[in-house]
Amino acid sequence: MNLISLQDLINSKVQIGHLSKQSLNSYKQKFVYKIINNICIIDLIQTYKYLLKSYIFFYKIGVYNKKILFINTQNNYNTLIEKSAILTDQFYLTKYFIPGILTNWKIIQKNILLLNWFYKIIILNKKNNFLNNINNKIKNKLLKIYYKLKNKFDILNNMKKVPEIIFILDINKDIKALKEAKKLNKIIISIVDSNWNYNLIDLFIPGNNKNYFSIKLILEILITSLLQGQFKYKNLLDL
Repeated sequence: MNLISLQDLINSKVQIGHLSKQSLNSYKQKFVYKIINNICIIDLIQTYKYLLKSYIFFYKIGVYNKKILFINTQNNYNTLIEKSAILTDQFYLTKYFIPGILTNWKIIQKNILLLNWFYKIIILNKKNNFLNNINNKIKNKLLKIYYKLKNKFDILNNMKKVPEIIFILDINKDIKALKEAKKLNKIIISIVDSNWNYNLIDLFIPGNNKNYFSIKLILEILITSLLQGQFKYKNLLDL
């Protein structure tokens, strides 16, 4: 399968890893092609191999209509994550990771239910100025709680349960999310740079997770596969 050319990977700087002294020996032995100016150059043959494996897996996610939770709360690539999730009707967390959001989902659900109750109050207020009959101090307190809940949980409003598949862009940055996902035995997917232990990840792509164009290219490949799988799923429903 001609998934992508090595030149495309090179042009997007997928091969640029971390400094050699910051990189793990186990990673260097398996996934580093050479070290130039003390910088690890990731073996793009290996990247292609694992990218193809991930491409097939994402297609299956679409065919079986599974859900993914995309997580990236630490850097400037949130737009890429959000667009990928929205395009494929998946869930995402990009503002910040709330401890327990995976492992204490029942508590999170209660907060979401409370948020939905507030939604109804706000709608009711628009119709008949319901809140005008409430003491200003109480009203302001209620609105403060509402906006706090909305800021934290609005993006998860349609998530009925924690998906079985968690995509974490940078496990080094979102270590709390990784630990909670591991505790729940979720399938964890990530782009793994040379400074992290790939053995902690179920499905990983060796590559540069600190460069916009590298991340964009990898996500585009995975999302294309997922969309193809979803299209197949819809066609099967129409049979």
